[in-house]
Amino acid sequence: AVTFGFTVLVYQTPLLHAAFPWLAKYNGLCYEVIPMAACVAVALGIDYDIFLISRVAEFRMLGLSDSASISQGVARTGGIISGAGVIMSVAFSGLFFSDKLMHHQIALTLIVSVLLDTFVVRTLLVPSLMFVAKGWNWWPRVMPECEDPPGDLMVDFELTPGARRSSTASFDSDWNGSG
Repeated sequence: AVTFGFTVLVYQTPLLHAAFPWLAKYNGLCYEVIPMAACVAVALGIDYDIFLISRVAEFRMLGLSDSASISQGVARTGGIISGAGVIMSVAFSGLFFSDKLMHHQIALTLIVSVLLDTFVVRTLLVPSLMFVAKGWNWWPRVMPECEDPPGDLMVDFELTPGARRSSTASFDSDWNGSG
């Protein structure tokens, strides 16, 4: 809703005509923009969400508490998701070089959608809702008992069940396969 509202604000209202006078000659959105942008935005949102949630579930299956697994999942995937969102936004910005108005509108809609999804939904909304839901995140699956003490959100460990380490660098090097 925010994405489409922003696109309507840019292309259907005179609010930005002083800063961007070329927008004054357009009356609204092309009808093809909303369905096309919605399909791409939902697909990218689901892709980012699957990546985040699978990492959180992975940490939970290793025995961390719900809070610790959510914190670890967000911390470990945050840079990758943010980088992917910025790269996708830059890629979509190429549509602004087209002569077609529809391409400009699709570009703006997708850029706003991806940045909003990357920096608001995946970093704030999804983790917040998961913290509130706690054990209900995994229903009907039964997760293993927690091995970490409550309140210890940032536990560093290796990705093998039962083994723990105190160094984040060793975790990252093991995960990347470099040592």
